[in-house]
Amino acid sequence: MANCDVHLELDPTNIFRAGEPLRGILRIRTDSPVGSKAVQLEVGWKVRGHGNPGSTVTHTAVLHTGPIQRSMNLPFEIPLPNGPVSHAGARFTVGWTATARVDINWAIDPKDSVEFTLLPSASAEEPYHYGFVAPQLGADSQQPAQAAFGAPAMILGGFGAIGLILASTGAVQREWGLMLFGALFLAIAAAGLIRGFRLPRRVAERRLGKVQITVDPLQPYRGDWVRIQLQANPGPGVQTGRAKVTLRGQERTVRGTGKNRRTACHPLHESTVVLPTVGSARVPGSAQSWA
Repeated sequence: MANCDVHLELDPTNIFRAGEPLRGILRIRTDSPVGSKAVQLEVGWKVRGHGNPGSTVTHTAVLHTGPIQRSMNLPFEIPLPNGPVSHAGARFTVGWTATARVDINWAIDPKDSVEFTLLPSASAEEPYHYGFVAPQLGADSQQPAQAAFGAPAMILGGFGAIGLILASTGAVQREWGLMLFGALFLAIAAAGLIRGFRLPRRVAERRLGKVQITVDPLQPYRGDWVRIQLQANPGPGVQTGRAKVTLRGQERTVRGTGKNRRTACHPLHESTVVLPTVGSARVPGSAQSWA
């Protein structure tokens, strides 16, 4: 069997931007004709780390078909997608790889792989949308979570039922220790329900009205200023003051599926800014704006 060496080179520094072409050259060296079907190039990304692993081939190109009669150089230019961009964090990494392979009949296919870095697009007209999630609305930039009547609710209900029975029994038998013990169970159940149903937040949103948040730009680059504006229509009798905005960045990984699904987060950034009231006087019941 003829010797066939494959060497893949990317141009010029293995660093590319989303939406731009991936340029390079594939060098094939052989000392005699090789009976091959085709020469293929695959470009894709792979996720490694604490979460579920995953990989995707985004583009496949055929650089040559048929036997290889002699050594050859095959230049190529392949458009790169909009993402995901390369990432190397504490919880997971996203890496891009280009792999060239010579499909040889009845033999192990010689191949070569080169890792490269994919940066976000430099053009503001092509925003990064891969996996993008728009900012949520509501107090603390989060919508109130729906109450879930699962295992936690059943446990809290059990605490409440036990506490009610103990407190009632203690009141009938005039045993203060039993009544206090039952009151403790009732307090635990009440605190859990208040936290689970987010009652303080619901009360605040009912008085303040629906809060709308505007972030501009949605795709900031390192060093860019971000403009954040909040708007609300508080109810009568509610006088507003300053607003506080917290900007958090985090890595979030998911491992397992179904009941074994586990989510882990790693904080990357957190900063808090106080926004003064602008646009209208602080009159109770009037529309308010913070920026």
